[in-house]
Amino acid sequence: MIPAYALCILGVPVVLKSVDNFLTGMILRIIPASWQPNHITGARILLIPLVWALYYLVSPWAATGSFAFLAATDFVDGRLARGRGIVTDLGKKLDITCDLALVWSSVILLWREDIIRLEQDSVLFWALAFILIREVLITVIRLQLQVKADKVRVNKMGKCKTAFFMLGLLVLLTSAVWVHGATFGTWLLAAAAICSFISGIQYIQQFSKPNPV
Repeated sequence: MIPAYALCILGVPVVLKSVDNFLTGMILRIIPASWQPNHITGARILLIPLVWALYYLVSPWAATGSFAFLAATDFVDGRLARGRGIVTDLGKKLDITCDLALVWSSVILLWREDIIRLEQDSVLFWALAFILIREVLITVIRLQLQVKADKVRVNKMGKCKTAFFMLGLLVLLTSAVWVHGATFGTWLLAAAAICSFISGIQYIQQFSKPNPV
């Protein structure tokens, strides 16, 4: 007989797929037909400075809420584009630009506020270094090989990296008012770095193929 825990593990992908299908269907019903995915992505990019504004003008909790909203809506434009069959190269580039701008502008904010102390926390330093090196390396390879965004398949480890990275920054934003925020946030970024390293290798293997798909 298959142990109960093994059945649970085997059932995780099925559950995640069901949740993804449910969210996609809900988004397709809620979002008006006149709303284009690229419009939503562009709006998210324009709202990124709101995180800084709320942090300084209102409170860290307000900034955390705005960051959480922008991070959560990351899945809206992508699912909307796939659900309506209008995935474009421009849309993927805008989505990547939005994610990078959101996370790294937040890293700068946390560094300015002395919440991220790279010279004192080796785990945090190497986690961010690994993630940054991976982003730069993959971007350079894509430019050198002239690989279009619509030819790049986003792998699961890449998605996990983004999820852990955003969640880690979300927790760090609360560390000004939550004593354990810095510790939990640091280890979430460490998890993001591990996923980043693995996904980077997978992307390099993908790019090394004659025709990346």
